[in-house]
Amino acid sequence: MRQNPLLNGEGMATAGLAICYAFLALALIAGSAFGLVLLHFQPIVTVRVSPDLLPAPQSRVVDEVVAGQSSSESAHGLMARGQTDDRPFTLKGPPNAQVDANGTPVTNSLPQRTALRGGSFGYRMKILPDLPMSVNCRYWGGEKGARTFDIVVNDQIIATQTLNSNAPGHFLDVEYRIPRSLTAGQDHVLVEFQAHKLLRAGEIFVCQTLKP
Repeated sequence: MRQNPLLNGEGMATAGLAICYAFLALALIAGSAFGLVLLHFQPIVTVRVSPDLLPAPQSRVVDEVVAGQSSSESAHGLMARGQTDDRPFTLKGPPNAQVDANGTPVTNSLPQRTALRGGSFGYRMKILPDLPMSVNCRYWGGEKGARTFDIVVNDQIIATQTLNSNAPGHFLDVEYRIPRSLTAGQDHVLVEFQAHKLLRAGEIFVCQTLKP
């Protein structure tokens, strides 16, 4: 059009290009923002070499419940729907571990809780109303099959977890960030573990609420 003065519509073409570029810029900005949000809420996974190591530094811990330990669960208002299992988890030592008088590797029995066949359980946990908060959970990294569940805070799903040989032979700590909209002005939240239909949630050994 610029080369041929007999052709009309240069203004409209320029406006169309400007609108396209503007929409492209908005799409790039929105996509980048969405990606940053997803990255921010990506769970933080830590593999532990020993069950004796604390799930998180005590300086960050606001509240903590030991799953399967009756006194700790009672203090946190255990809520269960459907069938759950709180039989102690037996951790067998490696072949070169300490052995008893019969030469059998020493085992550790750890309290835990698991929801079965689509069941769920949860705890009422303390938070700080004016700070970003996270939920930190300890799992066994050697679990296999049929263990997919949602982590739910105040009836809103904040993450979905699948346990399937994530870290064989080790414990696994996973920290999930809680959206501020669920914690602002609150001093407690209900943290639940909801198994998907016919599947399991857990085992869960320790659940913590953490500050930054």
